[in-house]
Amino acid sequence: MNEKRAPVVILAAGSNITTLALARCFRGTGIPVLCVDLDGGANLLRSARSIQETFSIGTLTSSSNRFLNRFLDLADRLKRDWGQRLLLFPTEDTGLRFCVDQFDEFKKRFVVLGDTEERDVAKFFDKGRFFSMLSGEVAVCPWTRFFDSKDMLFQSADEIPFPVVVKPARKDIHLTFQKRFGAKLALAESFSALQRIFEDWLPTDGVVLQELLSHKEGDEVCWCGYRSREGRITGMTVRELRKYPRIGGTATFVRSEEIPRLHEYASQILNSMDFWGICELEFLPKQGAYKILECNARPWLQIGLALEAGLNVPLLAYSDIDGVDYNLPAGKPKENIYWMSPEYDALRCLFGDKKRRLFANLLEWRRDLRRADDIGLWDLKEPRLVAARLSSYPGKLWKHRSLFRAR
Repeated sequence: MNEKRAPVVILAAGSNITTLALARCFRGTGIPVLCVDLDGGANLLRSARSIQETFSIGTLTSSSNRFLNRFLDLADRLKRDWGQRLLLFPTEDTGLRFCVDQFDEFKKRFVVLGDTEERDVAKFFDKGRFFSMLSGEVAVCPWTRFFDSKDMLFQSADEIPFPVVVKPARKDIHLTFQKRFGAKLALAESFSALQRIFEDWLPTDGVVLQELLSHKEGDEVCWCGYRSREGRITGMTVRELRKYPRIGGTATFVRSEEIPRLHEYASQILNSMDFWGICELEFLPKQGAYKILECNARPWLQIGLALEAGLNVPLLAYSDIDGVDYNLPAGKPKENIYWMSPEYDALRCLFGDKKRRLFANLLEWRRDLRRADDIGLWDLKEPRLVAARLSSYPGKLWKHRSLFRAR
């Protein structure tokens, strides 16, 4: 490593909540943070003091080949300037799929977290592959099947335990599935309903069917953390107090809470796949066990909560590569730390209740906002950033209203 600390590179996508929290994780370390804007959020990112430089080279979704060529040119320049591959953090599914689709090119230019030998990160991205790799000895899974043709679907018709949840087999980075069905997942209560969804979605990457696990608000829990290349695992557990829509939605209010069994499950899963990097595993308690629902093999949305609780996983990853001890805090992460996304939780107040209990929702929102230890996107020490974010709220509230209606 050079005497001057090599920078980290963040692929900035989506709401930028994760990007800004990632950047805060490197404050005071002397490690520069560089951002590559994937979808037009560069102006907001340039308002953040934790980000040294933001590169705006087009939009990934509008001109992918042109964007890729520009991105690889930038990556080559950074590698020449620093004489080494830089650590790359993709945010949200857009950044992760970009890494997966261009993995062979990326690993020449960056250190890409995922497979310990940097051979194949797709197995953590493709839901069909991920669940097929988990045996009953490693994790308790809901009934799960992958289908990519009508023949496969008809052959297994008698095995399907309706009602079932239908998910796109690969991460839906362009929200195609979400726009078509109004949510991140669809519900099929009969074979005819499933057939209609299947025909409307194909030909694509296929679908994953899972048994519907009914639950009440606050049941869903997550393990979040880091596994080093040598197999050391450091993590924390959280409870998603609110999620909109409740099934398959986005967590908007989260609390850190110690759940010992999740650490055991996470260790078994990550060790069995030889995973290296940052990840979030989502679980739901059912029949005396925790059934795994999802794997996000990247920095998760509420990573600012981990930092507030005393767990700096991005710096753990950097230290793993750099070999330098950055005086990372020891001991268990703090419990009862609250995180809120004001933007998406406000959507609940406006659109999330069929009975339109707006006044009651606003009172609850105000109370929870006051007790949140970490607030997505907000840092009152950076007035430019707060002002830039607030100015974008009215348009975003209207744009996303349909995604947060009660279901």
